[in-house]
This record gives sequence, structure tokens and C-alpha cells, in this order.
Amino acid sequence: MASLTSKGAGCPLAASAHVVPLWLGATLAILMTGSPLLGQVLDPSWSLTVNGRTVQANPGGSFRIANVSAADSFGAGGPGTPPDFRSDDFLRLVGTRSVDGRTEYVFSEPFQIRQGQTFRIGGLTFTDVPPPQPRSIQIEVPSDFVVLGSQLPLTVIGVLADGSEKDLSPQTSWTIYRTSNSSVASVDENGLVIGRAAGAVFVTAVNEGATATKLLIITEEILDTTVEGFVQLPDGAPADGANIHGPFGSSAVADASGHFTFGIELPSEIGSITVIARADDGTPELGASPPVPPIDNGITDMGLITVQPNTDTFFADSRSSSGSGSSPLTPGEQYLVQVQGTYSEWETNDWRSFNNCGTREGRPIFPSSGGSNQSVGLDAQYIFATPDRRCRFSQMPHQTNNLALSTNGGSSWTRVSALDTEFSAEHSYVFMIVGGGFPLRGRTVGEPRFDNYGRLRVGVFGPSPE
Repeated sequence: MASLTSKGAGCPLAASAHVVPLWLGATLAILMTGSPLLGQVLDPSWSLTVNGRTVQANPGGSFRIANVSAADSFGAGGPGTPPDFRSDDFLRLVGTRSVDGRTEYVFSEPFQIRQGQTFRIGGLTFTDVPPPQPRSIQIEVPSDFVVLGSQLPLTVIGVLADGSEKDLSPQTSWTIYRTSNSSVASVDENGLVIGRAAGAVFVTAVNEGATATKLLIITEEILDTTVEGFVQLPDGAPADGANIHGPFGSSAVADASGHFTFGIELPSEIGSITVIARADDGTPELGASPPVPPIDNGITDMGLITVQPNTDTFFADSRSSSGSGSSPLTPGEQYLVQVQGTYSEWETNDWRSFNNCGTREGRPIFPSSGGSNQSVGLDAQYIFATPDRRCRFSQMPHQTNNLALSTNGGSSWTRVSALDTEFSAEHSYVFMIVGGGFPLRGRTVGEPRFDNYGRLRVGVFGPSPE
């Protein structure tokens, strides 16, 4: 039987746990050793890996893998509980070798490691096909809303290497769950979410390296309304086929008369809603309704929306304090500005901890030229992830209005709020401004900028310049 033996208190990572606050999590350093089981054929041709650490098996089949690390951000009670010196996620030993041009595999059952104890691996499985690890997973929910005090079950569906699907929801299928804010919502070991306080929260499922994330809204009450209105082109003609986008992913398509209608559920805490209309009459066109309070169990009338053409597009690089700009905007005219993108205001090394706050993304949507362009946690409106030592917000994603615009040539800058104020998983927001006779300029907030990376794409929609 193979064994895994954790290093004692003398290892560097164990020593560092004395200076890292436990509520930020500690990293477990593990020394793994193994011996062959009866009938197994481990030999130096086998390459064995645990959580990114790889060695060759020794003659006779034993092996030794030093300095395997795993995250320990919380205890058995899940996110929000103190670290317990046991790995949060399950690990698995996987080995491969090549024989006559074909690949053979060996793998263990998943396990969790604990600092200061010896771990023993059960029987190893030898096979000609890859181990049954999920290639990807996704979270399915009956609703994106959770009423305070109620429960919402998560279903995790894994796609295996052969393309088949498997329900991986229970912990017995080696899935571990996290929430970005345990005071807003908790999730148990089998994926049952409980609403604790009103707000937005990410829930994350992890199964052998495959990760899926879902945004949920916790609310005191769910409102039900029908949204309707009309869309027209700049010349007053109906915007037949215009795409309508409402809050929380709601959508519709305008008919031949420009009319649209759709039903939607909303959290009771929302004060008003805005509808964005997009059309393509030769060039992209964009329009927005004014904010309108929703009518529960009734019709919420958004009125008449006029779309305007895309007159300019530029990029605002997070490393630039001067900001990029558009063509001059007509004084007094109203414009819509669509901004999409992600960026980081921290250097790459800051992200290398396991214990980030929120859910980071691996790369900017629009990378900076020559930048490192790795993990990101900000967009034009929200901070959705930060490195662990900067975890200073009670709720993630946290609205911070990270975009500053200038309509007077850069003499002054204003941090602006989007018309569609809820967090966008596509990191796309629409703003309303009034032209001042100068080019529109845009930049991200946050100094210093030398270690930033990522750009925001800024599209300007309004009256065509004469």
C-alpha cells in the first residue's frame, strides 16, 4: 500500500504558517512516498504526478514526491470557517508511461491531505484509457435567485474525457464547493446553497482541477413583472429585429412594429431597471431606456427607445493615466458609451496565492500590448477578485466604478456609474454622457499603473458627426 507522509514543522511552508493569518488560509507542504502493491508493475518508466509535482517511479515501484502543496482556506464547515490543516480540494495520483507507441495509465482514488499525518493510498488502477477525471464541469440551478433563508440545490455536470456526462454534485463524487462571501450565502458539502443576506455571490465548484462558477442573487423577495416597450431607428422607422437586453440576462427581439415584451424575475431590493436595445442597420446601433421602477405582478412600460449609430471605438489601457480618446462629441448631445473588458491593478506575483478573494479570471478580455496579461479581477464597474492580502470587501463582486471619463479634453475626470448596474458576467456596461465639444477620453482608476495590464474597449453611440 502506497503511503503519503507529510513533512514536519521544520519544512519552510509549515514555518510560514506561523506568520500567515489562519483566516487567509495556509499552504500545506506534503512529502509523498509510495511502495508497489501486489501485482502492480510500477517501475522507472512510470511518470507519477500529484497536484503538479512529478517524479519517476523507483526500481521496485516505490516513489517519493516532495513539496506537494494544496490550498487550506477553510475548514470542514466550508468557506467562512477557519482553516483546518487539511486540503480544501481532493487530489489524485496519476501516472503515465509509453509502451510500443501507446500510453498506459495508473491512478489512485481522490484523497485529501492533512499536515502532520501520514496518508495511505489504496489500490492503484492500471488501465489503457485515461482516468475518469472531468474534462470540464458546469453548474446548473433551477433559479438564479435565492430567497433569504431558503435553499437552492446546485447540480454539477461533468464532461469526461470520452465525451460522456456524469452528475458530480455530491461530495462523494469529489466535488468541493466555495462561495465568494459566506455571509451572503453558504454552501454545504453537497452543493446546497442557503441565502444568508441580500446581495450577489459567486458559488464555485471544483472537481479534480475542473472549475465552474455561477452568480446567484440573494433577495428578501422575488418580484415578477412583464417588461415591454418599442424600439425605433434614428430615422423613426421601427427597429425590426433589434435585440433587447434587460437585467439579469433577460432578453427579447423586437417585432416588425418595433415592439418587445418579456417576463422577468427581479430581486425586491432593485429600485429601477434599464433596458438596452441593440440593432444593426448597416452599422451597430445602441439605445437605452431611462430607469423605470418595476411593477410587481404587472406591466413595466419602458416607453420608446431610439437607437443611435456607433460613431467611434477606442481602447483605454489600464497602464495609461492620460487615457485614449474618440472623435469630438457635439456639445449638448446625448451619447451612450458601451465599455467591455477586464484588467488587473496588481502585479502577476500577487495573484499566485491559492487564497484569492472572489473569483479571478485567467486573462484580460483585451490584453495590453507587451503586458504580462495573466489573472484579472476588475472591469469598468466592479472588483470581482483580489489577491488575498487585499481582501477588504464584505461582498464580492463589489461595485466600485473603475472607469473615469472626461468630456472636456482631460481637464477633469468623472467616475461614472452604468445604466445597467448589476454585475455583468460578460464585463460589458452601458453609460450615458453628454458631449462637450471635445473627444471623449477614458481611463481606469487606480495608481500606480506600471504593473497594470488589460484594456477596456470603449464604443461611442450617438448622433453622427456632421
